[in-house]
Amino acid sequence: MAAPHADRAGTVPGHIDVHQHYFPDFYVAALHRAGRAASGGAPLPDWSEADCLSMLDRRGIETAVLSLAPPGVQLGDPAGSAELAARCNDYLAELCARHPGRLGGFGALPLPDVPASLAEIARVYDDLGLDGVGLLTNVAGRYLGDPEFEPVFAELGRREAVVYLHPVEPVVDPAPSLGLPGWFAEFPFDTTRTLTDLILRGTLERHDGLRLIVAHAGGAAPFIVNRINNVWRELPGAAQRAPAGVTAYLRRLYYDTASCGAGYGLRLVRDLAGVEQIVLGSDYPFVPEHAVTALADRLADPLFLGTGAATLRDNALRLLPRLAKR
Repeated sequence: MAAPHADRAGTVPGHIDVHQHYFPDFYVAALHRAGRAASGGAPLPDWSEADCLSMLDRRGIETAVLSLAPPGVQLGDPAGSAELAARCNDYLAELCARHPGRLGGFGALPLPDVPASLAEIARVYDDLGLDGVGLLTNVAGRYLGDPEFEPVFAELGRREAVVYLHPVEPVVDPAPSLGLPGWFAEFPFDTTRTLTDLILRGTLERHDGLRLIVAHAGGAAPFIVNRINNVWRELPGAAQRAPAGVTAYLRRLYYDTASCGAGYGLRLVRDLAGVEQIVLGSDYPFVPEHAVTALADRLADPLFLGTGAATLRDNALRLLPRLAKR
């Protein structure tokens, strides 16, 4: 695979990975103080700026777009979440400024604090120059179509913001007896819950300027789209709030490739939304380096999705104009 630097020499450009996480020391310390030594049931991975950049060079990734992993900035101290979000976003902006073209970033918002989130959206776009914002699929058990969050989505829609949607565990585990980590099943299910909520409550209809990237190929939504359509028909008022129909809203979204190495889920997304709505995402550093390369190599094969890696790169650049300018 060509290294990212090859693009500057006029040969093959590298990949753009929209799903990587960062763990600055102050954030890891905050997690430990809050008793949060895991993310979705997975141990917190080792991460550093230097290791991240070295991995990009070794694995042919030209640009990585970084975001916080679950649990984000809600660590049981509502008053401190805005301060932590601002500190993380400042750090991320400095990181991107040191490495333009190599790193991008999705800023954190301190939901459910709506006024603080609106202020942070302004900082993310007007002061820090980040590439968008990152949201988790639920906020203390409240899904993103909650009417209280409407001012946040109205502002994001007004700005035609790129919103990166990453799953988090639900507040109550619906299957506690299984003893399985949250990333195994609850991540895709929670993604599906919040997408359904955003559609059926009319959030995506009201704010069609939003450009939403959904992690992990949309969770279970592409697989159970028929069930979501059925509840859209039967739930009082849903068809009026979402007149375009469930499939139309899902086709507007972008989907990343993380956790889809075998390709079955990606083929569902391709059939639902088209290859122009798919972007490369690896989930590094939760996945090992060799998995990043294996996924990128598979996506580069035009027989895999009916397209090559260049298409996914172009999709990301079209979606992230700040990144393209860098």
